[in-house]
Order: sequence, then C-alpha cells, then structure tokens
Amino acid sequence: MAIIDKSVSFSIVFLINCILSVRSDNCQPLIDLITNNKLYILNSTEAITFFPIDFKFITTDYGGVTCSSGNCTTSNEVMYKNRRTVSLSDTNLAISDEDLSLAIYTSMASNTQLNDIISVFPNRFVVKSRTEKNTFLVYSTVFGINMDIHNPGCDRTKFQYRSRIAKIKGVVCKIHFLSGIRYGLDCGDILLFLNAIDEDGALDHETKCDP
Repeated sequence: MAIIDKSVSFSIVFLINCILSVRSDNCQPLIDLITNNKLYILNSTEAITFFPIDFKFITTDYGGVTCSSGNCTTSNEVMYKNRRTVSLSDTNLAISDEDLSLAIYTSMASNTQLNDIISVFPNRFVVKSRTEKNTFLVYSTVFGINMDIHNPGCDRTKFQYRSRIAKIKGVVCKIHFLSGIRYGLDCGDILLFLNAIDEDGALDHETKCDP
C-alpha cells in the first residue's frame, strides 16, 4: 500500500488500497477501523496496527548450532519483504520493537479467529495445545530480547535443539496523522515467528548432543 498524502477522503482511498493490496476476505478489520471512526479520534501523531490473517503452530526439527561459548541465543523474528529479521525498526516501515509488540497484543486481545487462545498479556499469549491433552503453551510477543539456548552438557560446542514456534501471517500498518483528514499510511505483509516460553519466561525448547 502506498503512502496516502492527498486532501481527499481518507476512507475512500484506504478502501481502494485495501481491495487492491489485500485479499477481500482480509479487509474486514480495516473496514471496521474506518466505519467505527477509530482513525478520526487518534490522540497521537502515529498509530501501529496489526491484522492477523493466519495462525500456524509448529515444533521445529532438531538443528545443529555452533557457538564459541558453548551456548547460543535466539529471539522472536519477523519476515518482511522476503527477509527474516529480528526487528522492523531497520526497515522502511521503521516500527519499533515496543510498538510491534503492543500492536500484536492489541490484535490478540480482540481476536476471534483462533478459539484456542486462552489468555492474552502485553508480552505473551496462552493457547491450548492441539497435540497434547490438557496442555497449555505460552508464546512470547516481545522483540529485541535474546533467549538463551544452553549447551545440555555436550563434549563439544556443537549440539542440537528444537523449539515450538507460532507462525502468524498478517498485515501491519503505520498510520501517521498529518492534518485535517490527511493521513499517511504504510502497510506491509509480515510473518511473525514467536517462540514458546516456560513459566520463567525462558525459551521452551529441547536440546540434545550430536551423535
């Protein structure tokens, strides 16, 4: 979606861009944003919104890692323009880690697409496991924080680990207030890779030594 910077009805241009840029069945949250006049009561110069489209929960395969210290770190990631990164702050969207996390929290708190969501918090959300009976999984929504992957006691620094990941496809938008009915709008398709965490906030993963 291109930046809107013309003295015309924002809602008309926004809906046209939505139809051209996003599948019609995914436009409803954007249309609701317009028809509920939420854009016209912005009390700040900028707003970040996230519209989830598809959820997928996976357990990764075991993979080898090499770390000079014997331990490694990982973090939540986001794919944008076919590039997987730890932050959108260094992209043309220039969305901070804090704003992205807040946008995810806001969208999750009002989401009705996923019945398995039990609770939503500013830094995580809880879902029912689809594979393990009476089990709940917690996924972090924080960006810019490293999570430790400890060597399980292997003789060498090479070991393998696997983790649980929530892959959430959606559209993120940055809305800039300019003046009157003039707004600037930057949107992009993103794919979130959110790590499962344990009750202490550490990475929920499994490790093993290389054969």
